[in-house]
Amino acid sequence: MRKLFFALPALFLLAACGGSSKDNAKTTAEQTAATQKGETLTLDTAGTSVDWRATHKGGLAPRWGKISVASGTISVDKDSLTGGEFVINLAALKVDPASVTEKDKKASDLEGHLKSPDFFDVAKYPTAKFVITKVEPFSGAQPSSLVTDPNYLISGNLTLKDSTL
Repeated sequence: MRKLFFALPALFLLAACGGSSKDNAKTTAEQTAATQKGETLTLDTAGTSVDWRATHKGGLAPRWGKISVASGTISVDKDSLTGGEFVINLAALKVDPASVTEKDKKASDLEGHLKSPDFFDVAKYPTAKFVITKVEPFSGAQPSSLVTDPNYLISGNLTLKDSTL
């Protein structure tokens, strides 16, 4: 069975947390989805999650955790990623307890805040969607990344709370 491993930048989901980072997303108007060429593979959602990382307090308090993937596909042509789309289950967002360092706070407090109407409003918008619009090989000429040994630089349309960027 052929397997394709690649890293998806998950930072886009919590970019609104602010702070400094080596990775900075550039937003533009909604783009046309990439043409999915080759074989289309369905993700195994039981074994697929997105690791997220965000900063708090001007970058001094990193937070991290996992979000499960509700559904997704990727297209591969001759061992190269050509496109795909993913639905992220924001209602299943989890905060790693090790990332919450304040003595009077717990991971469940941050999870509740992120799921509340103040942030993702998961009662009204339980999912986010990412559609790949461009896939480029990652090269050393690009800025350094928080992703270890990336293969691709992926651009896409992110839909959160019925708004697509």
